[in-house]
Amino acid sequence: MHYAIPMPEFNLIYDVGANDGSDTDYYLKMGYTVVAIEADPALAGRLNTRFADERAAGRVIVLNLAVTGQDQEKVNFYVSKEDWKSSLIREIAEMDSEVIDSVEVPARSLGSLFGEFGIPGYCKIDIEGYDARVISGLAKYEGRPTHISCEASADSIREIDLDNSLLYAALDALVSIGYSTFKLVDQESLLILSAENHYGSLYKWSTRIRTKLERWTGRPSTRYNNRRYLLRNGSPAANSSSGAFGEALPGEWSDYGTTKKLLAYHFKDYFSHTQNKQLIFWVDIHARY
Repeated sequence: MHYAIPMPEFNLIYDVGANDGSDTDYYLKMGYTVVAIEADPALAGRLNTRFADERAAGRVIVLNLAVTGQDQEKVNFYVSKEDWKSSLIREIAEMDSEVIDSVEVPARSLGSLFGEFGIPGYCKIDIEGYDARVISGLAKYEGRPTHISCEASADSIREIDLDNSLLYAALDALVSIGYSTFKLVDQESLLILSAENHYGSLYKWSTRIRTKLERWTGRPSTRYNNRRYLLRNGSPAANSSSGAFGEALPGEWSDYGTTKKLLAYHFKDYFSHTQNKQLIFWVDIHARY
């Protein structure tokens, strides 16, 4: 007997690690239905309040739980003073910050959630260091989102410099479950990282003069910071972490080998120009199935 592989629902998005709801708000404004997942009970409560009307209309489901590689009754979640750094990994939650609370929350795998709420057309994952494990957990389930994104790494650039495998863990996890083409997005600027130099160019005197002029005139371009341009033009993507996704992202999709080389090139560039080695390499990997 042959069983049909479940197909994604293209009007559905998962916001895994919803935090304050900026991404959920963006997806709603783009017309999608959203499953917003947040482990921090306080933040989940704020999401319920913020999107009360949308929840009543059936456009948002808010889940207060952690997403892990498998379903678990309870896991420890570490709440950081800077809430966007909160994590299932204590060392990450207290990296360049401090842990102010530890709470027990239920945990679900992505595959289990897909089975209950549907497979999304796009799944955004931003859960501070646990992304690769959650993605790998999909190996035992059928059905994949057409597009998925996650953080390249939540480790400090000093740690990645000492152990380069940390830079590729999420990318390798995506490949292991069948994703084959990728785009890299610098989250600070919402720009696509290509073979062209990005981080080093920001330190050139010509770039500094141009960006100062852009701020002074109030006319930012997309050359060095797409986020400022989107803010200037009132785009809802400007206040999101994920911004555009999938085919809406500019540029060509790259295969695994090319993407790995791009990650290495831009990490080396960022590391060499960044004084504070406790910062993270704030880059997202977008993948297409």
